[in-house]
Amino acid sequence: MDMLYDGMRLLMQRRNRNKALLNRNSIELPPAPQSTPSGSRPQSPTPEVAEERRLHRARATSRPVPPNPPNSPSLLENNPDQDPTLIRDFYTSFNTVRAAHGFATYELQEEGEQQQQQQQQQNQEKRTQEPPTNKATDENDESLQRYKESLGLGGGKDLSDASDPRVCIIQSLTMESPGRDPVTIDLSSPGSEATLKDKPFKIKEGAKFTMVANFKVQHEILSGLQYVQVVKRKGIKVSKDSEMLGSYAPNTDKQPIYTKRFQEEDAPSGMLARGHYNAISSFVDDDKKTHLTFEWSFDIAKDW
Repeated sequence: MDMLYDGMRLLMQRRNRNKALLNRNSIELPPAPQSTPSGSRPQSPTPEVAEERRLHRARATSRPVPPNPPNSPSLLENNPDQDPTLIRDFYTSFNTVRAAHGFATYELQEEGEQQQQQQQQQNQEKRTQEPPTNKATDENDESLQRYKESLGLGGGKDLSDASDPRVCIIQSLTMESPGRDPVTIDLSSPGSEATLKDKPFKIKEGAKFTMVANFKVQHEILSGLQYVQVVKRKGIKVSKDSEMLGSYAPNTDKQPIYTKRFQEEDAPSGMLARGHYNAISSFVDDDKKTHLTFEWSFDIAKDW
């Protein structure tokens, strides 16, 4: 008996739910054709009425109907000349559906136009946020003055050469090692590095040595100067090392040249390490701008 009651209860719930869905999605259909005389064949609906019924049924089963849709039967009675295709445009127009449901409408724009307007708005906000340049304010900013002094901008006459567009001019690269005289590679004049590959210098195996770079900066601040060296033996890359030199302001008469000592290194040792090596050295800044690249060579030997 309980199973029977449960089955009846479930059946009533399904019936009530289906009835609620029908009431929610119900719409007014065009009036049915008038009854024909007895014995005569019932007339088929006109194509316009059949299309109207089909559209209304499809709309009722697909989504809730917004209030007062165009071309509804009640409106067709008052205005039979309405275009039936308007109902398609009504449900495919984004703003029309929003307005029918009581939501605000807005102009639709192409994706490219929206991105362009957003970019222009961001640029405008960035310009308004940037503080105006004030020379007097810069002079009173102690932290800014300390930063300039750390870069060598505290004073002195600028030594930049207007006829030379180079920002960083490498003067020389020197190898210092205990037990022998320093070996200097002169890079001051343009083209001086072209013959370095054919003039190798000797390094004792296992010896400690330090590289020292002398250079000048002119015209503008040089940010993040870095020394990069790639060593090859018989065409095979053996090592790649880099040394951060730092940021520098243009040289003045108070400091006409910069000197940077690299970290101490150990030359390779052993019978297998002896031989001829080729190296490619470059000076590169933070902007990936290469200020100088040159090839040179050295020999690892048992003695100096």
